[in-house]
Amino acid sequence: MDLIWVPRGKNPLAIECKWSARDFNPANLRVFASAYPKATLLVAAPDARPAFTRHYGGMEVEFLTLDRLVARITGR
Repeated sequence: MDLIWVPRGKNPLAIECKWSARDFNPANLRVFASAYPKATLLVAAPDARPAFTRHYGGMEVEFLTLDRLVARITGR
């Protein structure tokens, strides 16, 4: 996991950055999600176009490009 962001009064965001969505291994996010089950789990990768969601044993992970990640975090 590369980054954890906890907006004031909201659930945490766990962000993992990858060169390719194919390189993602859910192990680290799975550990984090077990401690913070309400966290939003995100993977930023240049090839996550269009954005998509995958499920790993009941854990939902959203894949998106960096520009979409920034837009999501900033609300723009």
